[in-house]
Amino acid sequence: GGVLGPQGGGGEPARGHGASGEVTRSCGGERGQGGGVGRLAVELLGQIGKGDDDASVEIAHRLEWAAMLHEIGLSISHAAYHKHSAYILSNADMPGFSKMDQAKVALLALGHAGKLSKLAGLVDDPTEWLAVLCLRIAVLVHRRRIDLDVSRLALKVTARGYALRADPAWLGDHPLTEFSLRQEIVEWAKLGMVVELACVGSHRGAGEREQANRLGLL
Repeated sequence: GGVLGPQGGGGEPARGHGASGEVTRSCGGERGQGGGVGRLAVELLGQIGKGDDDASVEIAHRLEWAAMLHEIGLSISHAAYHKHSAYILSNADMPGFSKMDQAKVALLALGHAGKLSKLAGLVDDPTEWLAVLCLRIAVLVHRRRIDLDVSRLALKVTARGYALRADPAWLGDHPLTEFSLRQEIVEWAKLGMVVELACVGSHRGAGEREQANRLGLL
C-alpha cells in the first residue's frame, strides 16, 4: 500500500493530530468530523477515570486516532465503509505508528459502526471494549455533522456495567440521536454487556429520577 503519515522522530510513534491528520488528508477523510468525534470519545473515556498510566494514555491516543480516521473507508464505498476503513488502516504503510498501534486503531475503526458481534474474539481487554463504546457513542452523537451541545452527556461506571447520563431536554431536542443511542444499548446487550441511558436533569420525571437514583447518577 501507499505510505501514509509522518515518520515519528527518533523512532518514536508520532502522537496526536500530526500523524492522524496527515493520514486523514492522504485518504480523503474529514478531519473536522473526526476531530469532533475524537474530542467527545476521549472525554467520555476520561470520565471513567482509568488513570494516567502508560497503558491508559496509549488507549486514549489510539481512540483519538481511530476517531480521526474512522471515515477514510468512504473513499472506497459508503456501504460498510467501516470495514473499508479498517482494511486501509490494517494494510497501509504508516510510518510513525507501531504495528500494534496500527492494528489497534484499525480494530477500533472496524468496531465504530455495525454489529458488535464481529469484534467477539478480537477484543478481550475491558478497557478496549470501553474505548469501542466511547467511539460508537461519539460517532452517533455527531452523526448529523453539526456542533452539538454535548456538555450534559457523561459516562459512568455502574454496578452492572456502564450508564450514559443525558439531560432529558437535550435528548428531546435530538430525538433521532436518542433513538440511535437506545438501539446502541440493545446492540451491547447482545454481547451480554449492560449499557444504560439515564435521563438526568432539572425536568426529569419521577420515573427518570428513580432510574437515576438506582444507577447512582444523582
